[in-house]
Amino acid sequence: MKNRIWSVFALLITISAQAFAVLNEQNLDMTVSVLKAELEKTYTEETQMMERYDSINVKQHKEALKTIQESEKIALMLYSQKQDYIFDMAYACHEATTQYHNFKKKRMPFDISIKRLDNEIKRYTLLIESLESIAPRKRKYNIDSLRIAKMKEDSIKKAVEEATAAYEAQKYGKPQIDSTSKGVGINIFGKQLGGDTASTSAEEIKKAMEAKQDSFMLEKAREIAKEVTDSTNNTNDTFKLPSIPKSARRLLMTELKDFRLSEASQIERDSCVALSKKILANLISVRDHIIKDKKLYEHVESRLKNVNDYALGRYEAIQQSIFTNGGNNYLSVIRNFSMHYNNACHDIKDKYTSNNSEDSDWRGTTIFGLVLTVFGIILLAAGIAISFLKQYGKRKQLKPEFIPYYAISLTCFLFTILCTLPQIFASQNFLSMACSRLIEYVLLIAAITLSLVYRTKGHQIKSAFSCYFPILMMGLVIIIFRILFVPNNLVVILFPPMLILFTIWGFRSVQKHHANIPKYDEIYAWISLTIMTVACVMAWLGYALLAVEVFIWWLVQLTCVQALTFASEYMKAFEKDKVAKHILKKNGIDESSMSKETYNDILNKKIIELQNNQGDNITYTWFLDLVTMCIIPVSAVLSFLLCIYIATDIFDLTAMCKDIFFTNFLDIEDLCQLSLFKLVVVLEFYFIFRFISYLFRSVYKHWKLKNKQLHEIERSNITLVTNLISIVVWSIYFIFILFLLQVPKSGISIVTAGLATGLGFAMRDMINNFFYGITLMTGRVRVGDFIECDGVRGKVESITYQSTQLITLDGCVVAFLNSTLFTKTFKNLTRNHGYELVKLPVGVAYGTDVEKVRKILVEKLSQLKSEKTGVKPNIDPSKQINVYFNDFGDSSVDLYAVMWILVENKLVIVSRAKELIYNALNENNIAIPFPQRDLHIITMPSKQ
Repeated sequence: MKNRIWSVFALLITISAQAFAVLNEQNLDMTVSVLKAELEKTYTEETQMMERYDSINVKQHKEALKTIQESEKIALMLYSQKQDYIFDMAYACHEATTQYHNFKKKRMPFDISIKRLDNEIKRYTLLIESLESIAPRKRKYNIDSLRIAKMKEDSIKKAVEEATAAYEAQKYGKPQIDSTSKGVGINIFGKQLGGDTASTSAEEIKKAMEAKQDSFMLEKAREIAKEVTDSTNNTNDTFKLPSIPKSARRLLMTELKDFRLSEASQIERDSCVALSKKILANLISVRDHIIKDKKLYEHVESRLKNVNDYALGRYEAIQQSIFTNGGNNYLSVIRNFSMHYNNACHDIKDKYTSNNSEDSDWRGTTIFGLVLTVFGIILLAAGIAISFLKQYGKRKQLKPEFIPYYAISLTCFLFTILCTLPQIFASQNFLSMACSRLIEYVLLIAAITLSLVYRTKGHQIKSAFSCYFPILMMGLVIIIFRILFVPNNLVVILFPPMLILFTIWGFRSVQKHHANIPKYDEIYAWISLTIMTVACVMAWLGYALLAVEVFIWWLVQLTCVQALTFASEYMKAFEKDKVAKHILKKNGIDESSMSKETYNDILNKKIIELQNNQGDNITYTWFLDLVTMCIIPVSAVLSFLLCIYIATDIFDLTAMCKDIFFTNFLDIEDLCQLSLFKLVVVLEFYFIFRFISYLFRSVYKHWKLKNKQLHEIERSNITLVTNLISIVVWSIYFIFILFLLQVPKSGISIVTAGLATGLGFAMRDMINNFFYGITLMTGRVRVGDFIECDGVRGKVESITYQSTQLITLDGCVVAFLNSTLFTKTFKNLTRNHGYELVKLPVGVAYGTDVEKVRKILVEKLSQLKSEKTGVKPNIDPSKQINVYFNDFGDSSVDLYAVMWILVENKLVIVSRAKELIYNALNENNIAIPFPQRDLHIITMPSKQ
């Protein structure tokens, strides 16, 4: 019905907005001619649309009558419900409110249509008046029809064509086309010219036409002058009509000729008036129909509103019964068990026993048939699943431990498909409702089972499923209660003891199997047991219906948690099997080229690198990052509201749930408005903006560093840009939060003033570090530079807004505040060219040829020039290796081997250079002296 309603509305808009318009044509005659063509097109299209509107309008009235019947049926169902039947009352209230809200959504905007039609009616009325007022004014025909107008138009065209043909025949000597026209003559504007068309002079015809028009225009001018004179004489004004000179009079006649419509244009003008009147009549007819429909819909809406208001009142009573008032605690029920038992028996008999005269869709035989149907569908689905898995399991060699759980999952999906068919084609509301609830429940079972099958090992699957089985069975009991609309008295008697039995069962299962299940499932099992215990306490205190709500909420929430855990584990496997291996293969590391242990070590290191989320491989990891950083966290936050909504649906309290979600629990005027839904949106967009910031920073970094050789030779400073990207993204997020929370400008001013005063002093150092950090990022220090400050030497790992982190040569992480690093003098060892001058001391014995030693050492140390770290040579190729004489030592001649060494690999290169020096001296038998001291032992004379 909704599509039909909006089809009618679109059709009405089209009827009322037929786009005909004329622009500034060459003259008035051309304007009238174009207007006539546009009106003919509009009239034709409008006639077709009116036919479609009539057919749609008939269907619309049938839908309105059907809605009235449905509202009457729901009203009778609602008004006949007993207050003790919570499930029945909640279902009836839900149907009433749902019908009212659906009707409000489908209600056509009649006021808009009427307003548009009123504008169109006014437009066409003014158009008709304007057309009739064009000089000469429209003649009043006895029959105002398009046929007469068309005949007049054809006759004048024929006369003009004949006159033109005669004129051309005489002027250009053309022969007459038709000699049989003799004696017919030509009638030009009512004047007969000759009995023989061929013998009639063309000049005579032309002069007659001009004379007729001149006489008409002169008479019209005299009438205008007379009207001006009469109006002047009837006033006290001394104005007198001046005499018109002959030259001016002739000019006036010419202007009046231009102002007057030709005879052909007059006929077209008459056609325009006739078309406009017919279009106007159609618009008025449509408007009358819309007003009638509006009154009908207002009547239906009034009836539905009355039912909806009553349903909302009953909703409040149900809410109080569930959340506030509760009932007698179960100990009181035990003390008065006979009374509660009799009440329950009476309710069962009253509710499920069929009436002798009428058989209801919600009683005896229908319920019994539903039970048999459900069992039949379960057996059929299980049989198909088992037979399929027997054949499929042999081909795919499925593990025997998993086959029963594959069968459970497949049975659930087949049951869903088989239950969908009666839900679609069944005419009974009870059967449709029951199938819907059962489908929801079996999908929960399928989701939990598949998650366990994927995440657990063969020896764990049985234990894990056993821990969840009690809560699944308790959920089945509640679903049965909901489908059968079990009376309150029976729920009060059965639910508390059943819940405590299932809680004990769950406790024993968890205690028995917790050591044989994954860590995640152990946590989920204990949480489930805690929720069941809380629900059990509620039920025994008299809040049995609230316990049902809590239990269903956790059952749905557990399903969502299992699904998210499955997604997380799957993405971990995807990261290892697809992303990491693909990156290693692109880098030339193939599994077949090395041992399995070595490859696994490299693979694990790459996985750890990817998990650090640096974004260096964004072209390969974007989908993985999107799922793990955005989709899974957002789904986890959203699942909280979704599970509460589904849990309230057990009592058809979704309307109340929406009110709770969107009602502001923090509503400070002119400061802040915060609801549960807004809080969830804030958290969701936090993860979204976090991923956006990460994505933009990673893409920029990849773009800057895509040339690996350029990156190694001259690494660009990307820290500043990436930090600016973060500032921009999070600033947009902050502005979005302000709009979402509807924080006014006055509230922002109040908060800003308070923060400026109180936090200004407290955050002084932080602000200083922030600006110093920006200054450092502009070029003084870059990520990857080797610096030395306060005797600490290391590589810059990161530059944040508060500190700069270094990794020292021994692997320690040292952080300098930006203000400290900015105000102190530090060495940037890689800012210039990446090489550092190193002087290695060498000592040789006295008497050694220094020049020979110099040549030997320079030649030996030159080997370092061919060695590289990455793509950069260990020794600066543009600088020479030299050996200088330093000093005369105590036991050696001291020399210096001077070279420019790559800073980032200084320790290794210096060690390598010393080794080369030692080997070179030994190979050439050059003594390397070491400090020696002569000891003179003085013997003291012995005392006599």
